[in-house]
Amino acid sequence: MNTISLSADAFVNQKDKSISVKELTRSINDLSDDVTQANIAHWKKDELRNLLKAIKKSVDDVERNIKNAVVNDVAEASKKLIADRPNATFIVHEFHAYSNAKVQQKK
Repeated sequence: MNTISLSADAFVNQKDKSISVKELTRSINDLSDDVTQANIAHWKKDELRNLLKAIKKSVDDVERNIKNAVVNDVAEASKKLIADRPNATFIVHEFHAYSNAKVQQKK
């Protein structure tokens, strides 16, 4: 087994989940570049590229689910704020949503 597939397996089976999505994506792209430059059979390159593509897709799916959960939590919290202050003209509140997306709740 070559180094590239060992590295991909290490990402899939990592026990330490402290690596960020950005770092993981960068590493997958680096591995993909390594596959492109590797002196191996064409069918093996395709196999490794497909493996990396599947890993990247699963990482993207997890990230998307996390972002959707955060947006839903912020929307629910904003609804609660509005319900708690029904006569307020406007409400200013900072949500720690860990995202640059904006959530706007109207009455």
